[in-house]
Amino acid sequence: GARIKLNSVGKPLIGLNEKIINQETNQEVSYNQEGIICYSGDTTMIRYFDEDIYNKNINNNKGKQQKIIDDNGVEWLCTGSKGYIDEDGYVFLTGRNSYIITYEAEGSPIKIYTDMIRNKICECNAIDNCVVVGQKVDDYRSYAPKVYITLKYGYVYDEELRKILIEKCKTELSLSALPNSIECIASMPLTDAGKINYIYLEQMANKESINTPAVFKKRKK
Repeated sequence: GARIKLNSVGKPLIGLNEKIINQETNQEVSYNQEGIICYSGDTTMIRYFDEDIYNKNINNNKGKQQKIIDDNGVEWLCTGSKGYIDEDGYVFLTGRNSYIITYEAEGSPIKIYTDMIRNKICECNAIDNCVVVGQKVDDYRSYAPKVYITLKYGYVYDEELRKILIEKCKTELSLSALPNSIECIASMPLTDAGKINYIYLEQMANKESINTPAVFKKRKK
């Protein structure tokens, strides 16, 4: 029978090629090195539904590229998922591609990887979920991190917890990655597919007219 590897999502289907690329250079990395998972083949999707609306609402497109073309003219679909491939061609998922916020400091753009902020905040036992989006701070497409959190049942977002989170960010994150603010909400807005609705949170953070539908689920006790 087919070989199965623990924690792997398996191999690509017949007719699909796979590779892992470095997010900054778009160059393929070696086996067992983490990067962005990409696929090519006749059965890959053409584009996202409502792609123009999707791109318009995500500032700087958050560092997400849907497709790249390599030196041989082959078009690759970037999945937005992070992972690695072993020597046998098995794919292992490690997470989602971090949203990127661009902050202008004295004329020089600084990239802030939001996963880094999220991971630090989620280390706190009280945190159920955390999302970091870009909050516009000036008229020159400069954004600072805005953090939304939900709490586990039984916890309260009081002054003590707020100070704990702020102090953790100050001591474990770079100055440019410090959140502009941390806001506790009752539940995360979801898309119809059940994924977190980043566009909704971005529009809320920037006090824009919210033009994307969202689903809110009641938190289980």
